[in-house]
Amino acid sequence: MENKYVSFEVYRPVKSPTEKGEYMGKTPNLEQARRAADAVGGALYGITSDGRKVLLL
Repeated sequence: MENKYVSFEVYRPVKSPTEKGEYMGKTPNLEQARRAADAVGGALYGITSDGRKVLLL
């Protein structure tokens, strides 16, 4: 999975359905990003080389 993505972004969960999650940070390391997302109960996105964001569950 790490080869497919150039970096990962972590977002804190939303407080209401009409807002976006709060941006928490970006890292090229999958394990670090996964631990951070678990710690805040948030979402983890993988960033592809062409700039697309893919939600990773």
